[in-house]
This record gives sequence, C-alpha cells and structure tokens, in this order.
Amino acid sequence: MLCTNDGQFTHEIISPKKKLEKEYYLELALPISDEDIAKLESGIALEDGYVTMPAQAQRAAENALRLTIHE
Repeated sequence: MLCTNDGQFTHEIISPKKKLEKEYYLELALPISDEDIAKLESGIALEDGYVTMPAQAQRAAENALRLTIHE
C-alpha cells in the first residue's frame, strides 16, 4: 500500500493514460469461475456503459485471485 498527499505523484501512478500496471491480490467469499476470469481478461461493461480495459487475472487459490489492471 502507498499513501501520499502529493497530488502530482498520485496522478502519475493512477492515471489510465500512464498505463502503469497495478496488481491486486483478492480473496473472495466464493470460488471464482473460469468464465469470470475470462470476462475480466476481455474487459467488463459497467452500468454507465464504460468498458474496462482487459485485465490479467491469475487464480491464486479456489477463492483467490491476482488481478493486474492498467486503469
């Protein structure tokens, strides 16, 4: 985890235009299916119509996932 009050630095690391990879480790209440992983890897349409960029998803355990995104 990274904490900062430097707005310029924050913009540099979270802006989708910068295309920096951000990796998350997720532990889920339920097992994640291969179909769910495929959806993450192809991009997901949100309620407002925005489609996320494709993610890299790697199963770490039956109910855990390593997720890498660029936005």
